[in-house]
Amino acid sequence: MGVLYFLCNAATGYECSVRARPRAVKVSEIRYLLDSHSSDYAFRHAQTVPVNKVDISERLFENVWAAVNNTKLDLPPKTYKKLSKEILRDLCGIWSGAHHLWLPAEVDRLTRELRETTHEKIQAAEYGLAVLEDKQQLRERFDELETDYEAVRHELEQLKKAFGQAYSTHRKMAADGESREESLILESVSKEALYQQKLLEQQNELRQSKASFTRVQAECLASIILDMRENSELAELQRGQLRDDIREYKDYSKLKEENISLQKQVSVLRQNQVEFKGLKHEIRRLEEDSQCLHSQLEEAVCLREIGERQLTEALETIKTEREQKATLRKELSHYVTIGGSVYNGSFSISIDNLKLHEDPSAATEPDNDDLIRGFENGLLKASEDDEDNKRLGAFKPAPSLVDDLLSELNTCEIQKLKQQLMQVEREKVVLINSLQESQKQLEQAYGTVSEEKETVNRLTENLSAMRKLQASRERQSALDCKKDRDSHHDGDYYELDINGPEILQCKYTVAMSFSVPRSLTTMAGRFLRACLTSTMQLRRNLTARPLHRAMATLKGIPTDEEQATGLERRALQALKLGKDPYSMLKPKEYAGTKEDPHIVPSTVNKRLVGCLCEEDNTAIVWFWLHEGPSQRCPSCGSHYKLVHHELPH
Repeated sequence: MGVLYFLCNAATGYECSVRARPRAVKVSEIRYLLDSHSSDYAFRHAQTVPVNKVDISERLFENVWAAVNNTKLDLPPKTYKKLSKEILRDLCGIWSGAHHLWLPAEVDRLTRELRETTHEKIQAAEYGLAVLEDKQQLRERFDELETDYEAVRHELEQLKKAFGQAYSTHRKMAADGESREESLILESVSKEALYQQKLLEQQNELRQSKASFTRVQAECLASIILDMRENSELAELQRGQLRDDIREYKDYSKLKEENISLQKQVSVLRQNQVEFKGLKHEIRRLEEDSQCLHSQLEEAVCLREIGERQLTEALETIKTEREQKATLRKELSHYVTIGGSVYNGSFSISIDNLKLHEDPSAATEPDNDDLIRGFENGLLKASEDDEDNKRLGAFKPAPSLVDDLLSELNTCEIQKLKQQLMQVEREKVVLINSLQESQKQLEQAYGTVSEEKETVNRLTENLSAMRKLQASRERQSALDCKKDRDSHHDGDYYELDINGPEILQCKYTVAMSFSVPRSLTTMAGRFLRACLTSTMQLRRNLTARPLHRAMATLKGIPTDEEQATGLERRALQALKLGKDPYSMLKPKEYAGTKEDPHIVPSTVNKRLVGCLCEEDNTAIVWFWLHEGPSQRCPSCGSHYKLVHHELPH
């Protein structure tokens, strides 16, 4: 008990020793000691009681023991051990008095611990089974690896044996190669000496061949120089002739321009002629329509006459009916003067009914009914007044029906006929005006055609004169050719006659074909290409090969393309590029805008196009045209568009 008091005093701050005098401890001091380690306890008594009578639980015992263990006392080990034994003894005494309170809690705790331990044992058993399974798998894997190791080791031994055999064979082959290399070195030395000897012999032969080649080359050059001198003289003569041809081509170009202008005028006249024919056809149609309208007018006049006849007959019948009604009225007035007013009223009604039954046609007419109603009203008024004179004076005759019937018959039909007549007259006036205008245009067209005929006759006369002049030149050239043939000794040589009939015919067809419109030159284009190719081939074949080579070497003499101008140069350039000359002509109908470009048909995706930027320009601007959007000419800015066409199978 003294030890426990010591602990309580130490916890509350009192100085005491192990042999201090025991004193009574309050429960609040024990609570302070125990609450420093746990805050879950409540005590039954708060007064001063001895410690051995305090109802303490198992948790109190554990906290006191923990306080003893955690208290830092500078005591020797033997004293600390003795102190702990005394604390245990005192606490056991306290525990024996309070065991009947904590025993069920202890049993519950032990059962819980038992369950936890059993659960842990089951988990340990499961883990052990899993470990055994892993161990079995590892053993199987180890066996497999051991077998693989044995197989690999066996293969390694076999490879070592094979390597030893290969190494031995390699050593043998190296020895054989060294011996063979020595023999090859000896052979190469002997062959090198042999080749050097042959090289010296060939060098001597080369010197001799070079000397002979220089001698032969000098002889050939001397002969070529002589030929070139002769050919240069011939080229000068041809140059003069070609200049004359150029002048003729210029005349042809002028004629071509005149022909183009004439063809334009002819096309305009044809269009006017077509319009005139259309106007003629329109006039015929309008004449037929007017005839139909005249026939309809005659029919309307006949119908009008028939209506007038029927109207007169109706008027006559109305007159007769009026006369009958007048007689009846006189009779009625006579009877009215005799009878009374009431009798007269009933009698008049009966008579009216009788009249209506006797004359049903008159009952259907609204005018007769109005007359009867007015007459009855007049009679009633007369019966009321009882005055005979007033009754006779009160009656008024109905208006005449002639105007009403005429208005009903004439207003609908006659007005329609008048409107049709007015419309026909208007159309007639319009047609007469259009006919007069077309006649004026036709007279103008006849005048222009006569002028064109005069110009064509004048051109034909000029052409006939040129042909006569050309025929005289041909005769002169034929005589010159005969003289040249007699003068030349070489039978294969023949000088090209530029003024010959075939060449002149080709030139004329070329000049005339360029003046024809593009839409009419499909066959003419083929003929032009054939003529130009034939002339070029004829020039190549008839001209001697040495002459051609000599002219190619002479830089001062211009070529055919350089000497040609205008249409001939254009045709030569087109033939050189393998193109149609007409594809290079720029259309004059429109300018080739972005909205309406020049259409260039092609079977490939890219084509070389030539643009004649100005009408009087002889040069052609060439550029590549690709498929896709329109492209502009780099010189004049005209738009061109490539349209892809598939070739027919």
